[in-house]
Amino acid sequence: AKQQKRVLVIDMHGGLSQLESWDPKPGTNTGGPFRAISTSVPGMQICELLPLTAKVMHHLAIVRSVNTKENDHGKGHYMMHTGRPQVPGASYPHFGSLAAKMLAPENRPLPGYIHITPG
Repeated sequence: AKQQKRVLVIDMHGGLSQLESWDPKPGTNTGGPFRAISTSVPGMQICELLPLTAKVMHHLAIVRSVNTKENDHGKGHYMMHTGRPQVPGASYPHFGSLAAKMLAPENRPLPGYIHITPG
């Protein structure tokens, strides 16, 4: 069987802080209010609120270096999902569409990408 790959993006507007989830910044003045715990990946820590996730961390990847340098949250959100700045009159595919095209088989019974927006 060929190796399956998946991309799951959880983008929660107003959701929990990175300090209370994936990047607790232990031992710093700017760290979160919770402890950092070790994961199944040596040297990687996440927040104590995610103990079950910590056990399967070797199956996941965390990207902690993303920064759009965009002060407008709406424009930054668009850039995070498309890799491009928002330009009037132009529309770019979200990276979920690109991942589905590259990773999913042509004869898939379900859509390779679903984007659910509020409202």
